[in-house]
Amino acid sequence: MNESFYVFSKSTDLKNIHEQNSGANFRVDLPETKFLNGEEYEVALMEITFDKPITIRSDVILLLDIVKESVCSGRNLRLLRRIPFQCYRYWNYIIYQKPLYMPITHTKISTFSITMLEEETLNQIPINREPISVLLHFRPKK
Repeated sequence: MNESFYVFSKSTDLKNIHEQNSGANFRVDLPETKFLNGEEYEVALMEITFDKPITIRSDVILLLDIVKESVCSGRNLRLLRRIPFQCYRYWNYIIYQKPLYMPITHTKISTFSITMLEEETLNQIPINREPISVLLHFRPKK
């Protein structure tokens, strides 16, 4: 493949297919499988948007099930991004000017899951009914 691509998705996009999708945990299906042709790829969170401002009481960790594991809060987790509570006490939109890219473990991508947890407890953040949107950037590893 050897080219970068973006994926924009809302947690409610595939609710008819993935009934368990919620704002804090949802599955994304791509319209077509992306074959990475043995190349090493990486992905970054570019934007995250909540339909309504939310209040979070601890730092948030955003997991993506297709990235390599990292150590976070004393556990091996598939961490895409950590969102510090101190920076975004009441937030509904974040854009990253300097995104953090994480390596991908797959050679083809057709679906993936996003999960948002409170860092202190590793419980899902309490936004089950509030839709969120994410913009991810996939690119060959530099």
